[in-house]
Amino acid sequence: MTGKWSFPKGHRNTLSEGPPPIVEDPFACVVREVGEEIGIDNLPMPIRELPLRVGYYYLFEVYQELALNPRDLKEVQTAGWYTLEEMSDMNLNIDANMFRSQMLNGYRPRFGMKN
Repeated sequence: MTGKWSFPKGHRNTLSEGPPPIVEDPFACVVREVGEEIGIDNLPMPIRELPLRVGYYYLFEVYQELALNPRDLKEVQTAGWYTLEEMSDMNLNIDANMFRSQMLNGYRPRFGMKN
């Protein structure tokens, strides 16, 4: 653990070595990682994608602060809901810091998902 705040993230699993190798669907990966890291298993479809550095983050619209219960305690110390303003006082990893900066500067990612 780095001691920095981050967003749930991870890599797609290889499901079969092939040839060709079969890898996990991007949305299935998101559902699995979010479930492992913050304990939310029922995600709506993402409303936006946000390319950051070497990967993509998917944005979801939720209408209330859902309970967060991290299951992978080797990887996650705690989880919480924070505003962009509250994030200014937090020790953020590079992706969370980049996301915050882009949102505060009016960047609006395009809709859709990249496969």
